[in-house]
Amino acid sequence: MAQLHQQVHSATLLQNHGLRAVCGQCRSLVVTASPGSRTPLSTADPAGYSPSELATAYSLPADSRSTNTIALIGAGIDGNLAADLATYRKTFGLPACTVESGCLKLLDYTGGPQVPPQTSGQGAAVEEDVATETALDVDMASAACPSCRLMYVSVPWQDAIDDNDVSTGDFTAAVHTAIKAGANAVSISYGYTADVTNTQQFALSHKGVAITAATGDEGFNGGVHQSWPADLPGVVSVGGTTLTAPGQETAWSLAGSGCETAFPKANGQPKAVTAACNGHRAASDISADADGATGVAVYTTYAPTGDAPGNWLVVGGTSASSPYI
Repeated sequence: MAQLHQQVHSATLLQNHGLRAVCGQCRSLVVTASPGSRTPLSTADPAGYSPSELATAYSLPADSRSTNTIALIGAGIDGNLAADLATYRKTFGLPACTVESGCLKLLDYTGGPQVPPQTSGQGAAVEEDVATETALDVDMASAACPSCRLMYVSVPWQDAIDDNDVSTGDFTAAVHTAIKAGANAVSISYGYTADVTNTQQFALSHKGVAITAATGDEGFNGGVHQSWPADLPGVVSVGGTTLTAPGQETAWSLAGSGCETAFPKANGQPKAVTAACNGHRAASDISADADGATGVAVYTTYAPTGDAPGNWLVVGGTSASSPYI
């Protein structure tokens, strides 16, 4: 375990292990047992970066004592979410955050209680995969702000694999639900093809609420449109870095970036960046660790299809940096 952890610190983990996307539309990458394998590297103890290591790297206060609510928007239901989150937080000495205490809230995107998880077929298989994304989101929000309340708002599992206006509409509704339910910050670790004719896609700007979105994990996009919702001027577009030690951080080559020609520059966008995009919206606005080679520790055990539970995983992608920011 110590050897794997050292490989994370030195960004050499992928020399003997692989990396694969968690789902079609989510922006997370899980380290696999070997190059070319789809089986996640699962360990009995955490090998990825811990909350304290990330806090040291980014000079975060030891305890912000914030009581704000961070909402994570994701697809599908993770039947073990509360229990797995409890294990993550206990392992790293973070205060408990439970449904019973009111610290953890689980909602459907319509505002009601979450629907039951899928138990068979494609839905169960997708929810099993996406459980890694969901665990990553709540674990990284916990790492960034241990005292914050958490809210997971779920959209239908189909939105994890379908790239269409139905999916973006569901996510838009989920953001509105989260804010209505008291969220002060919202993170979206999914991305979709931008449709500039779809006006509902522009409705994610809420005064006083920080909304972050992952830029993606496929590197520079030289096209005219970027990933929605990270392309919106009112959303904080979050990219990724390679973190090898405190103060030693470089741009991650696979972090999504580019120019969104449908929109003007975002507020605060640097002049040099704006000029490079000919006055348009640029991605990203801010970045944090997202390279799978320097991935974070994530705990997940949800396996409704009967596959081996994941246990501790090492996960990267801008899905890690978005909820952390």
